[in-house]
Amino acid sequence: MILPLGRKNGRPSAIMLGDRARDAGDWHAAARHYRTALERNPARAPIWVQYGHALKESGFLAQAEAAYRRALAEAPKVADTYLQLGHVLKLQGRAKEAEAAYLRALVLHPALPDVPEELRGLGWSEAMVGELAVVANPDAARPTKRVDASRAEPVNAPPAAEVPRGEARPQPSGPDMRALATVVRDSGLFDPQVYLSLPRQADLRQGNADPTKHFIEYGFQEGRPFTNPEVIARRLARFDDELRRESARFREEAEALAARPGYPDITGRRPGKLRIGIFCSSEGNFFMREFAELLAWGLHEAGIEAVHRDETADRSEAFHLRVFVAPHEFFYLGAGPAWAPVAAAANSVLYNVEQMQTQWFCRALPLLMQAPLVLDANFHNAVLLRTLGCNALHFMPGYLPDTPYTKPCIDISDIELMRGYAFAREPFDWQQRHSLEDRPIDILFIGSSAPRRDTTLARLASLTDRYRFVCVYTHQDAPLTPHTYRSTSTAINCALAQRSKIVLNIHRDWLGYFEWSRMVLQGFWQGACVVSDPSLPNPLFQPGIHYLEENCRHLGELIRWLLSSDDGRRKLSEIAHAGFKQASSLGRMAVTLAPALSAFHRLTRDTQPALFDWI
Repeated sequence: MILPLGRKNGRPSAIMLGDRARDAGDWHAAARHYRTALERNPARAPIWVQYGHALKESGFLAQAEAAYRRALAEAPKVADTYLQLGHVLKLQGRAKEAEAAYLRALVLHPALPDVPEELRGLGWSEAMVGELAVVANPDAARPTKRVDASRAEPVNAPPAAEVPRGEARPQPSGPDMRALATVVRDSGLFDPQVYLSLPRQADLRQGNADPTKHFIEYGFQEGRPFTNPEVIARRLARFDDELRRESARFREEAEALAARPGYPDITGRRPGKLRIGIFCSSEGNFFMREFAELLAWGLHEAGIEAVHRDETADRSEAFHLRVFVAPHEFFYLGAGPAWAPVAAAANSVLYNVEQMQTQWFCRALPLLMQAPLVLDANFHNAVLLRTLGCNALHFMPGYLPDTPYTKPCIDISDIELMRGYAFAREPFDWQQRHSLEDRPIDILFIGSSAPRRDTTLARLASLTDRYRFVCVYTHQDAPLTPHTYRSTSTAINCALAQRSKIVLNIHRDWLGYFEWSRMVLQGFWQGACVVSDPSLPNPLFQPGIHYLEENCRHLGELIRWLLSSDDGRRKLSEIAHAGFKQASSLGRMAVTLAPALSAFHRLTRDTQPALFDWI
């Protein structure tokens, strides 16, 4: 017997029942049926949208917002979903966020008729709406002009921001760039006075430029810095409730993943079918390589072929996915600008590792906003990027045993920095000698110079009278590479951390993003006790349990107590043990990489369906 489409055993499917309830105006029943359908197949973006409609009509606005955002995670290029998200944000009184959603919809579909009316309802004038039409669809709004090829630059264009020697500027140009800049302007991340005040904007101050106009027309595409810690802190405060919910959800999902063995399968029934290129600049900072190598090792452990490439690679080489690590370096250094058009390709993933308040993040943002998928090493960044319409998720590299970054470094006699210390000539295996008392370095700090760090380290100088305090402090006016610096590398940093009781973390600025490289890789993974000035919260690691926090003014007192008193030494060992245990269980690679693997699955399923013809 042939059953009607959408029925099983002669019964209507959950989707059909949901549609019937929707058409009858029974929104509660519709939501129940759509939820049942999504439990069976959570990858169906259109059903998430219908579920969102039913929840919205039932009065569950926060839940409807979550459903629309899940639909965008599954299908990030659908303008109507952004339109619906804007509606539900407007109903919650979140006008600026609604504007950003509507503008993102217009970027994806410049002719979308509902957006101008919605913006008028949010207080936009006719002049502003008219200007937006030109920005979003310049070809339709302006008559065609004959262009003189001998005049490549606009006559009155301001000078481009200064580019460090050896760099070229990529051109992620296109009809959407000014519309994307408008999204950023209206998001609260852009402050015109801050934009004018930043050191690299001297040319704007001298020319009395309108900061907002300049940012939309030139500055955003040029990757000019436009924000600072105060602006980002205000933005984070505005999203505090959402950040807390997202953090709790992330932790719950991590705990569920930790209870399962191994990795989720995204390669199908044909082993080795998926091939991923991990791209990292050969001219960038060496610690960007940490992220690239760990991601490749995690993919290998998951049964996926992953190969390293840099900006000199052949752009025609076939990959199912390309992951670009540290786009603020990759697309700017050396031959990197030639790759800029690839950043928005359907199978490209950009992995951001920069903090949002930095000039380097501002440099990368135009590329991030065009990419189909963004991974971010910082949890807070990922949440804020999603408010800009980015398909972004948090991926912090997870612990893998038996890698060069986690295995004991027995011999450090060839590390120049340690020559002259007797312990440097003695073999040491921290996994065989678990007591922190056996570690010869009391305090270790590794970082690049910053005024805030200068002040804090000066306060801690008296610790050197009693304790062995190793400080690897670099002055970074160019990328740290093996050719330019011999005193520091990932291998050296891990070897020193394995011999340290305390790994000290001092943030560059007061905002305090959770520093993965120093706190996790150098600290937890090497069995040391991490002591830090206050950080933004991380979903997996908690202060007072996995690491210790103290204000910069009182770090010295905490360190003296930890190293000198019986109670302090017990606390030192307790925290070091808890940090390593959490990092190697809930923070292991199979857990932290799983959401990224699911996103890779969705991206390749949409762009290369033949990979999944077995389904």
